[in-house]
Amino acid sequence: MNNYYPSFLPHKKVLSHIFGTFAGFLWSCIFHEYVIHSLFGLANGEHFTFFLFHGIIAIFWEIIVTLSFRKNDNTAFDQKRYYYTKKVIGFVLWNSILILSAPWFAEPYIRAKHYYCYPHFGCDKGYKGY
Repeated sequence: MNNYYPSFLPHKKVLSHIFGTFAGFLWSCIFHEYVIHSLFGLANGEHFTFFLFHGIIAIFWEIIVTLSFRKNDNTAFDQKRYYYTKKVIGFVLWNSILILSAPWFAEPYIRAKHYYCYPHFGCDKGYKGY
């Protein structure tokens, strides 16, 4: 992407990474929708929405983290505290986002009763696996 991006525009490296990330998630969206359509004969766009949402969140996440945790040369910056603060905030936020968006991923399998791989999640002790 760096070679195709006009050199007179600003933020060449940052925008090429954003477009590359978005393109990767877009291909993931298309592939997962294809798999759902192949398995069940119908795709409602839940997996497309799930992966596209995560791609957009990943892009915004990197922009916000880069701007928020930018080092200021004028102040003493504790690297260890910075590292753990970033990790804890990241863990809490990403898991919250994942939990709230998980229905987009799981709904096609639940609707088609295609969750027989997880018998320990259910309450039926007489589960035969078919």
